[in-house]
Order: sequence, then structure tokens, then C-alpha cells
Amino acid sequence: MTWVDGPGWNDGRGRRLCELLVEGYATEFAMQGLVQSLGLGLGIMPPAAKLGVRWYTLALDLHRNGMLRRAAEELITQSPVLADQVNRLLEDDPPDPGNPPDRYQAHLLSGRRPLIDRVDLRDALKMFLTEQRPVLLVRGDPRTGKSYSFQLLLHVTDGWDGVDVVHADFSAATEGDNARALMIKLRSRLGLPRLQPPDDPTTPVRSAGGLVDDLVGDYRQLAPLRRIIVIDGLNRPDLQNDVHQVAAALIREVINRGLPQAQIVLTGYSGDVDPALSELVIAERLLTLTEAEVREFFGALMLDRVLKAEEIDELVTEAAVGQGDIGDIALRVQASVRKLLQPASGGGP
Repeated sequence: MTWVDGPGWNDGRGRRLCELLVEGYATEFAMQGLVQSLGLGLGIMPPAAKLGVRWYTLALDLHRNGMLRRAAEELITQSPVLADQVNRLLEDDPPDPGNPPDRYQAHLLSGRRPLIDRVDLRDALKMFLTEQRPVLLVRGDPRTGKSYSFQLLLHVTDGWDGVDVVHADFSAATEGDNARALMIKLRSRLGLPRLQPPDDPTTPVRSAGGLVDDLVGDYRQLAPLRRIIVIDGLNRPDLQNDVHQVAAALIREVINRGLPQAQIVLTGYSGDVDPALSELVIAERLLTLTEAEVREFFGALMLDRVLKAEEIDELVTEAAVGQGDIGDIALRVQASVRKLLQPASGGGP
């Protein structure tokens, strides 16, 4: 089953198909004509916006209703010159050993690193990406797997055109502990000019606000591009208060489009969010990994055979949940996964 017929929306291919739909149906009247040819009422037409945005919204609705393939076939009839491009977008997804077709439901990341299921996190990330929500907060105690949200994001967006994922890892004490250090890191990752030393010391509040103001001014000089900015490590106990002030200011700026086409993911941020903006913020809290989640992980792996209950019991025992942190558990699970996939990948006994 290809993505266009299944439950999982492929944002890279979907966006490219939308671009071709815009090319084939470049007016409001033409768009309405396609909707009616599919037997749908005009009530499904998205609200007024740029044509590309409207097509993206409509394509998501058609996909949910199982009618996107028909729309693509109508496009080929309307514009035969686009047939090769459209057909390539509708091809079966390449096989991904161990993983289901829906990239949001991946169990294995690159290098066969296990991503043990966090259903709520997957749903939150899917909403964040497909609906282009401005802010995603991933909270939780240390070593509960918050950084895995970034790895899943990379997995899902791999191959997407026109999307730049910018990662600023602020989790190590060597990165600094204040707002200025965070902003130096973020600006460097964005390719912005280096911060100049301040002429006069200011209070932390003014310093945080000024740093974000400077970022907004310089960011607008960048080439327009959808950027997903991920800042890791905001739950460090040694961070100064102005770091949280910068994080709160960044949330406001992204929501208010001070950073055009930007979305932001903050892991570990537990500070306040302006109540007036909270409906636009997706917040997810991760809990400690459980044996039940490890059991579900092995049961859901896409293998060439179904694992027996006793085999899964043995694999869960080998994972030794509760011994070491989540990184230790992941390494043990990864070793088991490699053994399970070895025959399918042509390895030895």
C-alpha cells in the first residue's frame, strides 16, 4: 500500500503533489471543478487563503477521506504533461525493514536505533508537523527520552523539500548556563552573525528581551524557508532564569510570526506559557519507560514472522527495564533488534 491510499500522510510527497495540483488547477473556479468532479460538495472548499495553502488543506481532507488518489488521477487527465511527476509521487514507499509504512509509527530509526512507543508523543508530533502548529513542548523528568522526539522528527522529515530542521543542543553544562550562551548557540546554528559584546550590562529581563529582538531582526534577513527549530536541554537544573525568559519570548515570536515560517520544539521547558497563546501550543509530558511499552515495541516490529509470546517475554527480560537509564535500555533493545533482523538483512546465523 502506498502512502496516498493508507492512513499515513507523507508530507514530502504530499506537498509536492499539492504544488502540481496548483499548477494544474490554478484558479478558484478550476479548484471547484475538481471538487465537483469527485462528487463532493463545495462545502469542503477551504477558507480564503493563498492557493497553495488552500490546496494543502484540501489535500489533507481528501487523504483522510480516501479520495486523494482520484484527485491525482484527475490531475493527470487535466494535465497529461504532469503524468510522470504525479505517478512517481504515487509509487509505493520503499521498504523499511522493521517499520510500518506510516513514518510517524516508526519503531526503528537510522542505525536500527529503537524508538519504543510513546503514542501521545507520536500524535503530538504528527499534529505539529501536518497542521504546522507553531510550538511543541516536550516535558518530562531527566532521561525519560525527550531527545527521542528530535530523532523521530528527523526520521519523519527525511527527504522533505523546503524544510530545514535546526537543532540547538543546550543540554551540556559546557554550553553555558544563561540566555546569552543559548542565543550564541542558536544564532550559530541558524547561520546568523555572531553576537557582539554588550556595551553596558543590563538586567536579565532586559537582556533576554534584547537578545530575542536582535534574533528577530536578523532572522528576517534569512532566505524564506520553513524552519523547524529544536532546542534541547531546557530542564537543566543549573540554568539561569533568563534562559526561560528567552524560551518564553521565542514561543511568543513564533506564534506571532516574528520568525516567519518558523516552528519551534522545546524539550525540557517547564516555564510559563502566556494563557492567551496556550491554545496554539502542543505540550506533551513523557513518563518513565515501562516493561509494557517494551513488550508492545517487540510485538509491533514488522518482521518476516510473528514473534511467539515466550520469545517476547525473553526479549523484555533482556531489555532489563529499570536497570540503568533509557539510553542503557535502548542499547540492550537495539542489540536484540539486530539479532531479529539479521536473517532478513542477509546476515549470518
